[in-house]
Amino acid sequence: LKQEARSELAARDAQLLALQAELKACGAREQEARARCEELAESEGDLRAKLDLAESMKEKMQSLSHVREDELQQQLAEARQQLQEVLARVKEEKVEDDDESDVDQEEASSDKPKC
Repeated sequence: LKQEARSELAARDAQLLALQAELKACGAREQEARARCEELAESEGDLRAKLDLAESMKEKMQSLSHVREDELQQQLAEARQQLQEVLARVKEEKVEDDDESDVDQEEASSDKPKC
């Protein structure tokens, strides 16, 4: 009876040692998992900060492109205005040249003797 009790006690001790080793291994895995979770959380924070920065830069670039587009539209309007002014002056000069040409022709025809 004592022998059976000792055997059973030895078997239970072995089971207890095995369970303790398993518990220790689980604790180590838990620590590794927690450390990995912390790394992932830090990485996520870094990535979110980079994403926020990228979105901010994108918004600034879009804003700048709108400003540049507005500047170009204004320059185009000014160029059109200048072109219209030049065309108007050219037209006026042409009318004046035509008037002078008409006067020259009238003078030339009045200089000719009439038959």
